[in-house]
Amino acid sequence: MGEHDEREGKRIYSEGVVDVRTFPKDPEAHVVYIRERGFLFQHDVLKEVVERSGGRNLANFFDNYNPGIICTLKENNMSPVELTLVLARARVKELEQERDYFIDEARKAKESSFEEELTEAEKNLMRF
Repeated sequence: MGEHDEREGKRIYSEGVVDVRTFPKDPEAHVVYIRERGFLFQHDVLKEVVERSGGRNLANFFDNYNPGIICTLKENNMSPVELTLVLARARVKELEQERDYFIDEARKAKESSFEEELTEAEKNLMRF
């Protein structure tokens, strides 16, 4: 078992001292762990952070969102830009998982539709 397997929520992405997970009570929210400190990112905050390109005002954004994030980054010798890069990779991973889910659902629907067509064809054959 891994070091952080006792943490709640589904792991989306982990890199270095950062572990990004879904929030168990709201799967659209995230918990971002930096070492042992967890920070709740409400729905769409992860997306908003990632969309702030160029690193401008990231420190202000994190500080306004939760001042503890900047302190924790400093304690771990990380910059807001480094955290944002990890969060961007987590967001990419999350989008890949969503894509895979929808591809799988489309495949299942197609197979189901094909099976229904076969069943209808079988019924037609039985009439003869």
